[in-house]
Amino acid sequence: MHSYSLDRTPRPNLYIPEADGPDTSMTLFVRTQGDPGAMDETIRRVLRHDNEISLRYVESMPELMSYQVAVRRFSMWVIAAFGSLALGLAVFGTYALLAYEVSTREREIGIRLALGSSRPGIVSLLLRQESRWIGGGMALGLLGSVLAGFFLRAEFYHAEAASVPVLFTSLVLLGIPALASVMIPGRRASRLDPNVTLRQE
Repeated sequence: MHSYSLDRTPRPNLYIPEADGPDTSMTLFVRTQGDPGAMDETIRRVLRHDNEISLRYVESMPELMSYQVAVRRFSMWVIAAFGSLALGLAVFGTYALLAYEVSTREREIGIRLALGSSRPGIVSLLLRQESRWIGGGMALGLLGSVLAGFFLRAEFYHAEAASVPVLFTSLVLLGIPALASVMIPGRRASRLDPNVTLRQE
C-alpha cells in the first residue's frame, strides 16, 4: 500500500495487534458520514474518556492527500506554464515561417495567374505543397514526443509513455495554425494583379 509516498511503488505492510508491540504513537482512521471536520471534538472526547488517549490533530483524507501532492501540484503548474509558453512559441513560429515562405512566392503566383491559373487553384496548390512539410514536421514531432515519454517514464512513477489525447490535441493546435499560415497569405497573394507581376518581371 502507499504508506510512504504516492510517487513510489506500493510496498507490503504487516499489521500486528497493538498488545504485541505497543507504540507511543499511532494513526487512527475513522469512517464518518457527512463533514469529517464536524467529528473533530466528538473523536477527541471519545478517545479521552474511554482510553485516556490524547489526540494531537485530526485531518480528513482530502486534506491529507492535498498536503501530500502540494509540492507536486506546484511543480505541475510550473511545467504547464512553461509548456503553454513553448506551445505558443511553436504556434506563432510555425505561422510566421510558413507565412513568410508563401509571401516569397508572390511573383510565382502572379505568373501562374497571368498564365490562366484560377485563384482557388493557387491556394489549393500551396496547401498541397506546404502540407508535405507540415505533415513531415508533425511526424517527427510525434516520434520525438513518444521517445521522450519513454525516457521520462523511468523518472516518474506510473507515468504513461504516450498520452493519445495530449498528442492529438497538440497536433490539432499546431496543425490548424500551420494550415492557416498557408491559406491566409495564399489567398492574399492570389488576389495580386498579374499585370503588375509581369511588368516587374
